[in-house]
Amino acid sequence: MYDDGVLNGSVQVGFTNAGGLRADIKAPAGAVLPYSITWGDTFTVLPFANTLFLMDLTGAQIQALLDQSATLYKGILQSSGITWRWFNDCGCASPTKWSAFDARVGGKLLDPTQTYRVVTNNFLAPGGDGFVTFKDGTNRWDTYYDMQEGLNEYIVWYNQTVGPIDHEVEGRALFTILEVEDTEIRRWEADTSFADGALVEVGTWGYGPRAGIVQFPVTLPANAVIDAASLQLFEAGWSGLGHNVTVGAYAILRPVTVAEATWNNSQAGNPWAIPGCGDTTLDRRANPEFTLTTGNPRYWHAFDVTALVQEWVKGTTANNGVLFKSEVEQQERSVFFASSEYSDTSVHPRLVIQWH
Repeated sequence: MYDDGVLNGSVQVGFTNAGGLRADIKAPAGAVLPYSITWGDTFTVLPFANTLFLMDLTGAQIQALLDQSATLYKGILQSSGITWRWFNDCGCASPTKWSAFDARVGGKLLDPTQTYRVVTNNFLAPGGDGFVTFKDGTNRWDTYYDMQEGLNEYIVWYNQTVGPIDHEVEGRALFTILEVEDTEIRRWEADTSFADGALVEVGTWGYGPRAGIVQFPVTLPANAVIDAASLQLFEAGWSGLGHNVTVGAYAILRPVTVAEATWNNSQAGNPWAIPGCGDTTLDRRANPEFTLTTGNPRYWHAFDVTALVQEWVKGTTANNGVLFKSEVEQQERSVFFASSEYSDTSVHPRLVIQWH
């Protein structure tokens, strides 16, 4: 696009309002890809003749907009040039807890004191949808250039210089739950709670097996459709004969109080049917939701728990948390995952959900 009057690459961040995107562009069933779209297709998405509007905003002002967006009062701001995570404790417009965090522009954390060149539309620029912080932007310029025409130009340019546009979801704004309880259970210290430990060890080393329990509150609307859910753990280290441990993530079937859970008990006075969350009928499912093999210390590992989170949201399965255990008990090796007590809060366990 022509930013600041010439094609100079000045724009760093783009925002538009969710309500301004009026339709999806869908290829018909059986269509051959790549599928060609028309002017009319883009008009159904952007029918309001809104224009591109430029301004300067500080990082602090952008953060305020993202925080407001996380309330879902007018939906999530649609963004470009910036990635960020957000949380809303009900997935609705009347949350009691909400936040936006880990915002990055060009891969770098948002600097509250830095000035960023931003493009939005002439509806948001004067504070539309209640996003009044846009009104405080400086060095303002309404280009009077129709957003739809800008989109059309971009599509033509991209096809000519790169190729057909991929429809893959980029994950610029990720719904992320950081509120978590976790603990480790050990066979040789069967009645000891390790809920205040900085690490959760999974594997078999020395005196016997260790397993981890991780529990996230998921309070999305019961009719939410879970497109993807990734439970992510950060590998902080390893011990034994190697760090390639095959770890399975299992749905826990029995109620668990994480602060009280041990190898013998899921709660104080409530024993596992088989110690170590071992019974595949009463304690946990027989088959893991997902397995992976570790091998990269200081690395994020992502467990696909999409189907399980959908069951939690629908209420067909109780959310008792997830058990992480080694798939091969006699390996003489274990892996250490950062827990919610780990000193570096940026690597605490997280649950990333794409939903609609």
